[in-house]
Amino acid sequence: MDQVRMLTPPEVAKRWGVGADKVNFLINSGQLTAVNLVRDPKGRPRWRVSIEEVERFEQKRSNSPPLPKQQRRRKTGIEVGKEYF
Repeated sequence: MDQVRMLTPPEVAKRWGVGADKVNFLINSGQLTAVNLVRDPKGRPRWRVSIEEVERFEQKRSNSPPLPKQQRRRKTGIEVGKEYF
């Protein structure tokens, strides 16, 4: 059976350099998927986030540079080996 590395909200917060309350907000708002390990659903939640979910969230939120614009070539009347009528 594969073991999945699970992180607590404070561990995720330390990785991202934010407070644990920010991670809990992301979990409660549904932006970050986590598992509640508490038995009683009325009790205080004990969230665990898989490392795969953390990486997916980071990838989704990462800023990637825009692709360079491709310049369009203007068609000429005659290209090498081709003739236009």
